[in-house]
Amino acid sequence: MPGTGDTLDTLLQKARKLAPVLRQRAAETNKARRIPEETIQDFWDAGLWYLLKPKKFGGPELRPDVALSVASELSRGDGSAGWVWAVMTIHDLLVALWPEEFQQEYWAKNTLSASSFAPSGKATPASGGYRISGQWTFSSGIDNADWLLLGVFFGPPSGGSPIPDIRYVMLPKGDYKVIDDWFVFGLRGTGSKGVVVEDVFVPDHRICGLAGMIQGTSPGSKVHDSPLYKASVWGIIPFTISSPANGIARGGLDAFIEDMKVREGSYDHSPLSKKPGLPPTPRKLNLSDIIPERASEWLMAATTGLSMSPP
Repeated sequence: MPGTGDTLDTLLQKARKLAPVLRQRAAETNKARRIPEETIQDFWDAGLWYLLKPKKFGGPELRPDVALSVASELSRGDGSAGWVWAVMTIHDLLVALWPEEFQQEYWAKNTLSASSFAPSGKATPASGGYRISGQWTFSSGIDNADWLLLGVFFGPPSGGSPIPDIRYVMLPKGDYKVIDDWFVFGLRGTGSKGVVVEDVFVPDHRICGLAGMIQGTSPGSKVHDSPLYKASVWGIIPFTISSPANGIARGGLDAFIEDMKVREGSYDHSPLSKKPGLPPTPRKLNLSDIIPERASEWLMAATTGLSMSPP
């Protein structure tokens, strides 16, 4: 479990300590087309899971921009590991929007979840819930997950809204089948495979509507006091992608600079590290971090009212 008193600097130190380990393991991760269990355990041991878990359930309830800064550092070591960490971490914020009954079920033990946000499939009413069927794609970290979050079409637009009735459901492992279809070049280690669900019953307490997530009126908004759970999550979720992407770019730059330290020019055999413009100036490097950091801080303040000063 993360320490409730962990500051941003402490979390980043933990992530930077793990980055070289992830880098050494990256080739194995790509070959396996999934995140190794030892990497998942390393994150538990370092106290890097559950950063967004609500205080009501024993978590530190950190701001998303603080938590996702960790994803950037982890991704400097291995983009796949950082990507899956970010996706699974944002799920703790999302689960906090579900009815309290499901939150108690989900956090009864150490739990991680995968997802496929793009709505698909269909829902058929049943006593106490719905029966779900369909096929979904891009479920990052599915091999490491205990639960699966899926976007489902529940009905056509109504009430003058152009948006269909989209809701998100949570399925425990065993209620879905994994399709081994993740044969790609980039981010192979994320294991972002497809899933199939065949006429599975989902009780009402495992369902959360998109409208409530957008409007800040989800069932969880009445469970937790923080304005974070009353904000529109769709202003926050894009940083789940941009944070590891920034770290992947920085990791590529790290590798480039290390390579330039030992490479010589073919013309004069002088060290390439001494050539003008190599490596990039500190100002250019700082801007690549500052721009997304300031954007995420501003968004946190604008959407949740939380302080712009990270702990």
